[in-house]
Amino acid sequence: MKRKHTYLTITKAVALSLLFIFSNGCSKNDDSAPSVPELDGESLRDIISVVASLPEIEDFSAALANDPSLTEVIQNTKSQTVFAPSDRAWTNLFDRLEAFGGLQDFDTENEKRLLSEILRYHVVTAAQKESEALTDGSILKTVLSDTLKVAVSEAIYLADESNELGKLTDLDILASNGILHIVDKVMIPERVAEALFPQETLASLIETSEDLSGFNDALIKAGLRDRFNTEGPYTVFAPSNRAIEQLFETLGEGYENFDDFDNFLEVQLLEKLLLYHVVGTEYSLNNIPNGDLPTLLEGNALATARVDGKTVIVDASDTNANFVAVDRKAANGSLHIVDKILIPQELVDLVRNPSDTNRGTIGELMTKKPEFSLLQKALELTGLENLLRQDGTYTLFAPENNVLTALFPFLGEAISNLEDIDTESEIALLRKILMYHILPQSLPAAEFSTTAHATLSEADSLQLLGKPNGYVVIDATGLETMISTTDIKADNGYVHLVDRLLLPLSVVQEIGNGTQQQILNLMSDMDLELREALTITTLLGSHLKDIWEKEFTLFLPSNEAVSFLLENMDGNSGLRDFRTGDEVLLLAEILKYHCLVGQRKTVASLSREQSLTMKQGGRLGVSVEAFVSLIDETGQTSKIVKGDINVGRGTIHIVDRVLLPVDLL
Repeated sequence: MKRKHTYLTITKAVALSLLFIFSNGCSKNDDSAPSVPELDGESLRDIISVVASLPEIEDFSAALANDPSLTEVIQNTKSQTVFAPSDRAWTNLFDRLEAFGGLQDFDTENEKRLLSEILRYHVVTAAQKESEALTDGSILKTVLSDTLKVAVSEAIYLADESNELGKLTDLDILASNGILHIVDKVMIPERVAEALFPQETLASLIETSEDLSGFNDALIKAGLRDRFNTEGPYTVFAPSNRAIEQLFETLGEGYENFDDFDNFLEVQLLEKLLLYHVVGTEYSLNNIPNGDLPTLLEGNALATARVDGKTVIVDASDTNANFVAVDRKAANGSLHIVDKILIPQELVDLVRNPSDTNRGTIGELMTKKPEFSLLQKALELTGLENLLRQDGTYTLFAPENNVLTALFPFLGEAISNLEDIDTESEIALLRKILMYHILPQSLPAAEFSTTAHATLSEADSLQLLGKPNGYVVIDATGLETMISTTDIKADNGYVHLVDRLLLPLSVVQEIGNGTQQQILNLMSDMDLELREALTITTLLGSHLKDIWEKEFTLFLPSNEAVSFLLENMDGNSGLRDFRTGDEVLLLAEILKYHCLVGQRKTVASLSREQSLTMKQGGRLGVSVEAFVSLIDETGQTSKIVKGDINVGRGTIHIVDRVLLPVDLL
């Protein structure tokens, strides 16, 4: 069964006999170890020399030669076992590694460390193990401290930490300080395997599985794919393509693929359905516990059961799910394929009582959706919730919670949440803004047109524009607002989701004052591109209301300067991408850093200054060379390109760069 390898010109039997004779020739009381006998002028060589002399393990020899630290360990160990991968084993490894064609490609410090760990994984210094001592199931601790497992059947095998087997092909090659066996596979410790063979994520594994293309489409439609690309570990019970097909057959006409889930409620239900297929702990089939398995759909659990000797998955429906494929391993979890869509109790209840869950008036829908909780409270505060609960026909362009927070910076520095809106004038202003989001008609997306649409906010109308990727709304700011989700049907109309707060002209004018209007009028007569800066000044005028009646100096960035800043901020392509309260507050702080309160500075008087303290609290430096420049707290220089523009009690200077205080970075 086991082929012995003859290294010396003498046989192993002769060598052992001579060693026996030599040892018996010594006194019993002689504690000194016997020296290696010389035979015909030769003695057993050490392992490093033996490795270097064998043509079938030249790659292993070369790798050792480039690892002096391990070589020293082997040379200084008196009794050890080395498992040397054959050259063919190395070739097989490189065939699996796209970035490595040979040992020479382990050329970075990290790669050299990985190669050194591989080599150490083949050396056992605790004992010299001849083939007879390699028994089935025995564990060998390597120099790396990781272990190899021995498996014996018709041959002797080693199993690495990934349970991949390597067969010992040449056994019991003797050396003076141990024994050598040749193995037909390079054994890889687990942490090295993770570096050399990075596993696919669950999202990638699903995407590349032909039998899960429908499930992959569902994840994309529900916006969940990225979650399974980064988070985990999870156990995913993925329905097969045939199970997905059966879903569409059940849904009937109008549902051919997941693109037909085209309104907010359908997408939300799809998301819940998919989350019910995922458990927040990783399980292989053999270690899935009996009983309930809490899923990512809060309050809804799966369960396992044994039926006819097989494990099945039990959902809230009357049909169990069988496993089609199991234990597909990913970097962030395990994937099992099942033969049906798993149905949570929430969806069972929905099917039985659809009117109780989804429908209702617009006002009632707002109370059922946590993403509209802030809007619901605002509607209640202004008395509009009762209106939207009544019979009639309405269309609500609804901003979700994070979008509606942009309302607070617009209303002034003293307002940071809905509770701060407590005076009649503030509530009236809020009511006017919300009424601008409501049309007195039922308008589904199919009936959108580019005409002006009257709102409940008196003379303020909304303008819809068609774009290649859908419709946008243009409000009094001139900024485009995307309609992100359409046609949430209610008993008294429709709800469409918008990704920015909509501001009517009457509110923009109310937030501003006479001086601001003078600024707008004056700038519109100039041959300068200032739209972005003027929009910011107009929208956030409430943050400057205390300066207009005093002397002031305003450094207004050109349109090009503002656009350059916004486009170079992460996640922003322009002013319209500042949607949330925190983002709008950031703009307000930047704007205040451009305002000098109580002083009216001409270009000439600026040239006599060294620094200025701005309304935001930060300081600006002044530099005078061929022209007057400002130096902000980040060290960036901004040139005054047009100065001494008198407005009201103040002076405006146009600058070619947005000024930034250091505490905002």
